[in-house]
Amino acid sequence: MRKLTILISVLCAFTFAQDEQKKVAIYIAGDVNEKSINLRMVIDDAFVNNSEYRIVTTSKAAAAVAAKEMGRQTSGSVRSEKRVEMGNDSEADYVCAVQIRPPDKKGEHMLRIYIIDMITKEAIPGKSKVIISDLEGSKEILRAGQEIAGYILGTSAQSGGNTGRTAGGGTCPSDMVFVKGGTFTMGCTSEQSNCENNERPTHSVTVGDFCIGKYEVTQKEWMNIMGGNPSSFKNCGDNCPVEMVSWNDVQEFTRKLSRQTGKDYRLPTEAEWEYAARGGNNYSPYLYSGSNSVDNVGWYSGNSGNTTRPVGRKAPNELGIYDMSGNVWEWVSDWYDSGYYGRFEGNNPKGPNSGSHRVLRGGSWNGNAQYCRVAFRSYYAPVIRSDYGGFRLALSL
Repeated sequence: MRKLTILISVLCAFTFAQDEQKKVAIYIAGDVNEKSINLRMVIDDAFVNNSEYRIVTTSKAAAAVAAKEMGRQTSGSVRSEKRVEMGNDSEADYVCAVQIRPPDKKGEHMLRIYIIDMITKEAIPGKSKVIISDLEGSKEILRAGQEIAGYILGTSAQSGGNTGRTAGGGTCPSDMVFVKGGTFTMGCTSEQSNCENNERPTHSVTVGDFCIGKYEVTQKEWMNIMGGNPSSFKNCGDNCPVEMVSWNDVQEFTRKLSRQTGKDYRLPTEAEWEYAARGGNNYSPYLYSGSNSVDNVGWYSGNSGNTTRPVGRKAPNELGIYDMSGNVWEWVSDWYDSGYYGRFEGNNPKGPNSGSHRVLRGGSWNGNAQYCRVAFRSYYAPVIRSDYGGFRLALSL
């Protein structure tokens, strides 16, 4: 029970965008008994030494509202007046609600998990239920916890009971997501619309395990390494993505960061980027990264207000990665070749051996929704800087 509880606590914490320490209100509801009371106590304990999030107390009235609302909702949406009531009672930044359903005829319990961002007053979409046959069985607890962690946190249970992998002698950094390798179909798959010729033909690609940035690299992170801020949208704030950085600039950033940390930071390959954007092994056939609605997951010309936005404010994709659709275009490591998909390398492709342009992915604040599709490819010369171009980091495993 304690293992499951800690993993649920991690789920509730790490789904939220990194920033200064945030206040989290947690409600346990549903099949309330001694187990659920103990569950809440252990969740509280798990946050004691957390530097980014802290538990805030809530009234019984607010907990009752949360329980009632969880019992009503099935789609991941929460009525607006209840969102405010649940969060404002404790002045929380986020509400994480876990509902333990009574056992069904098979003796299985359903754990329904709802996370509400009190900044946007919206429920964060994603996997909302886990089935567990025995709340006291350690194997079942571990299986359910691994399923939750693998989906939301991007960690993957490994053989022997490990719940993560290593990168350069340590785990994936806390601001990165573990991506379990696998095989996927890259390019203009059936759910993609109005594909460009350079997205064809579709082809099967296999990538290995890797870590990828949970967020686009921010202005603050760039300044900490490079000592200055080249961004056009400085007024957006430290937590906004850095832009006005060329592909060549990014290589210098990764070299300096790698020297400081002892880890081999790099840009993701184009194949790694698309695999992660599609949700890796948790793939759903979405048009954008994590949704068929670009407004749910990304900033583009239709909602950005003609500026970049702080990272992590939209919903993450199936792996818990933010802003892979929109905000800023993201450099990847590959040279660009419009016909490369017709002669790809197979396993862990690195792209053409040479070229005059580098690939960009994901769309941006000033482009239309079409550019935010997970299969859309763009390109620029590696010396070009723009106020709609940034990047995210990767690490090999």
